[in-house]
Amino acid sequence: KKSVAPIVWDLLGDSSNFVEPFAGSLAVLLSCPNVAKYETINDADCLVVNFWRALSFLPEIVADVAAYPVSEADLHARHHWLIEQKMSLREKILADPFYSDPLVAAWWVYGQSIWVGDGWCAKESNKRPRANRGGIFNLKLRDQLPSHFRSLAERLKHVRILCGDFERVLTPAMTTQLGLTGVFLDPPYSLRADRKEDLYCEDNLEVGHRAFEWAVKSGDDPNMRIVMCGYEGEYEFPDNWGIYPWKANGGMGNQGNGRGRRNAERERLWFSPHCLPLSDKTPGLIRPNYAGLMREHEK
Repeated sequence: KKSVAPIVWDLLGDSSNFVEPFAGSLAVLLSCPNVAKYETINDADCLVVNFWRALSFLPEIVADVAAYPVSEADLHARHHWLIEQKMSLREKILADPFYSDPLVAAWWVYGQSIWVGDGWCAKESNKRPRANRGGIFNLKLRDQLPSHFRSLAERLKHVRILCGDFERVLTPAMTTQLGLTGVFLDPPYSLRADRKEDLYCEDNLEVGHRAFEWAVKSGDDPNMRIVMCGYEGEYEFPDNWGIYPWKANGGMGNQGNGRGRRNAERERLWFSPHCLPLSDKTPGLIRPNYAGLMREHEK
């Protein structure tokens, strides 16, 4: 979600607290222009925790292993190997505060940088890599990976990382009791999104609807600013929520005339009533329908 992160932060603005219940590449968190006093993410499979530990203890090894050519064969081999390691990795991470696997960390960030769309470290895929100029494959950055990874570890040092059900990071104690809270929800796409059930690492086709229900229930709180991702038609938010259509870019999935290209056109951000207003010149913006709400209220 790196390409749409600036819009997310225009909506959330500055807050005391930021929560990301579905940690993936952390593109939105790392794009924050002004770091919140409190930051919390949920990392269900412990891959982010392992990456942070490895960066803290062995950044040079992570950098050396990650600086590898963009290779479709290696991408798929590492993808399947990481899937097999996830359960044992999680158990070791939770049992030993000193444990980290720098190889897993390096291969995880390698895949995050070149994987097309969602589903890195999921059960099956025929994805092809993207050879773009961003991420760790920026040619200038590759020569400075140890320094870059140390900076990344420093940036994540004060981020609270939970490893469980996403609703654990959305309790009042983790949100509004800490002040004005921005929440970025990027759940697994649901059944209505027309996708396979095994797309995500920690997968459940109903998770998205649980996140939607929480968002609707919490959206009217003046101390809560919520932005949620999904596909057009996947959720039916109240009229006082705004909609921002956007197009996912990059990668083989958005080329041709297949499902990936169609879905790239269906990406949406829904934002709660107390988010900051976007400029009227923002392309595609659909503002909240307050007039419709008033008519419903008068009935």
